[in-house]
Amino acid sequence: MLDGIREIAAPHPPHILQRFLPLLPKYGDLTDQSNFYRLAQDVCELVTVNPVPWEGITIRADEVVAACRQQTLYELFRVIYESAARQTGASFWLCKSMKNMLYAEGIESTGISPYYIYLYRDGQISQLSRDHDLLQDWMPDILEKGSGSCSPFEGQDGGRSFLYAELRNTYCQSGKSDAAALRFPASSLF
Repeated sequence: MLDGIREIAAPHPPHILQRFLPLLPKYGDLTDQSNFYRLAQDVCELVTVNPVPWEGITIRADEVVAACRQQTLYELFRVIYESAARQTGASFWLCKSMKNMLYAEGIESTGISPYYIYLYRDGQISQLSRDHDLLQDWMPDILEKGSGSCSPFEGQDGGRSFLYAELRNTYCQSGKSDAAALRFPASSLF
């Protein structure tokens, strides 16, 4: 859904941090350029073979390494997503890998100050989405600020910025969605 907003690049996540952090010891000292380049090649290959392709985006290890300010996995992660945003003409990027909350400190070590988005879903959507394509039978709707008692909430926790939003069922008795479009104040994210 968020990838449907032109200003945000949000490709399907290859779970870079989750998959590669346990493997880092195998790469040796990343200050050694050859070790770091080998890691970059493998991370870029993971993005390339992701089950859901990053259409219109080309990730090349040599370009990624050249753009890195640090020789860390977190920096590779940042540069790859920034490259995706640049290539798609987006102003912002978003990684939808839920496990990234476990790596917040490392992500922030790259110098970015991200918002962490916590989406909570109507229980009916969670259950029925297993059997239905959400985009066909169910239209998730992110409530706009001030539009009822369950509007998004912005806050800070431990110096980190969060945006909480509810996805709710808008499926009508008639069998058609009553949500004409995704309502999302993109400017409130950043």
